[in-house]
Amino acid sequence: MSEEKINKPPHWLNHKPIVSVDYPKQCKFAGDARFLTLGRSTWDKDSYSAKIWRWVETKKGERWSRQSEEIPLWRLLDLATLFLATALGKESGLSEQVLDENEKACLDSFISENMDLYRPRIDALMQVLSGQEMVEDCSDGSPNLFSFATSELSQDAVLAYILQWSDVKNKNTNPQMHALGQALLRCMLGDYQRPIENVVVGRQMSNIDIYAEVNDDVFLIIEDKTNTTIHSNQLERYKEFAENRYKGMRQVKMAYVKTGNEPKQILEKVKNAGYRAVLRQDLLKVLNQYAGAHPMIAEYRAYLQNIEDRTQSYKTIPVKDWDKNSFCWQGLYKSLENKIERFSWNHVHNQTGGFWCATFKWLEIPDGGIYLQMGEGKLSFKIEYWGPKKKSHERNRLYWELDKLAKSKSLAVSKPARFGSGEHMTFMEVSCSDLYGNGLVDEMDLVNKLNMYEQILEELAQNVV
Repeated sequence: MSEEKINKPPHWLNHKPIVSVDYPKQCKFAGDARFLTLGRSTWDKDSYSAKIWRWVETKKGERWSRQSEEIPLWRLLDLATLFLATALGKESGLSEQVLDENEKACLDSFISENMDLYRPRIDALMQVLSGQEMVEDCSDGSPNLFSFATSELSQDAVLAYILQWSDVKNKNTNPQMHALGQALLRCMLGDYQRPIENVVVGRQMSNIDIYAEVNDDVFLIIEDKTNTTIHSNQLERYKEFAENRYKGMRQVKMAYVKTGNEPKQILEKVKNAGYRAVLRQDLLKVLNQYAGAHPMIAEYRAYLQNIEDRTQSYKTIPVKDWDKNSFCWQGLYKSLENKIERFSWNHVHNQTGGFWCATFKWLEIPDGGIYLQMGEGKLSFKIEYWGPKKKSHERNRLYWELDKLAKSKSLAVSKPARFGSGEHMTFMEVSCSDLYGNGLVDEMDLVNKLNMYEQILEELAQNVV
């Protein structure tokens, strides 16, 4: 088979690919699945379908497998809905029936154990779907407009409204709103001395959330996020569009606004794309300068301040009282990401509503890796394995090796309540009380413990090579 035939999905067969994903480049568990495609269907040239192209070795040589699956687009969505509902413990609306309760319990357990594999895919899907934000109530108990207007579209409107006040023609209409608009625009630009005269603000130009033509020389892109995050190279696409459109006419500047909590590794990607990160704390500094009486501005400021206060509340609330979906975990993880190397965190979706999870210290072992995971109060030692041996054998081997190491160093570790059998498996745990104690979190003590467990993981990785 020629390189051309295997490096591109087949175009000479009945299914005619239009959109294609080189699957092994996107997923190390791709196996014999070579491409994912959307294209014209096999059964009707006027219809479209999704297909998984499989490449196999046979006695007669290598070829595209007859086991390559093709499915109508609408049926693909139904199947995805069924899986998501099952994974998140909800009903899909498809009137599904449980045919075997014992097997259903095993299925639920398997999905839970492999959520590390499913989580980024569920997150990516939720980010693509409009309005699928993970939102928590951020009011302080009194009615607040922004506890109801939680979407990014609502925030787009508020920010665009404030920015339009920065135009000099609005100075005499409302001097305080004009000053607020100018302060916000300078914050977005990252230039606090720039004179601002003429400003035209708009929304949804080539999917850009908010844009501003400033004076005669600047075009500002604003990508606005509340609780979702970047996806699909959108930052690069917006930048390319603007630079092509305004080439030789305006300098393109870019701002990334985030009012929820964003992991450090995402903000690094934002910075590398050339965008200035404007975070909740930056917006509060601007809004706190406003001395006017506009009720919407007051409520927006109170809403953001409440998010900030709840994020910092991990310092004043005992760990045992943290709700697993609360801002306390986000606040702690935001602090730890500046103290622990390669520390990443996000929200894990599952049947009970999900939890905030952090992973760090990924170390390579033969045919896999081991790493540490924080979540729901526990610290877990995890293995990711994709080699030819039985997963349970590798998991058990690591458990016994770590058990010996822990005993030699008098470390408080324990066997999980049950071992999993998926791609990501916990083989040892540290309890919430052993990790955090029973009162307020002592960050210095916690970091020292985590550093100690990192060292143990390094020793373990050396022992199992």
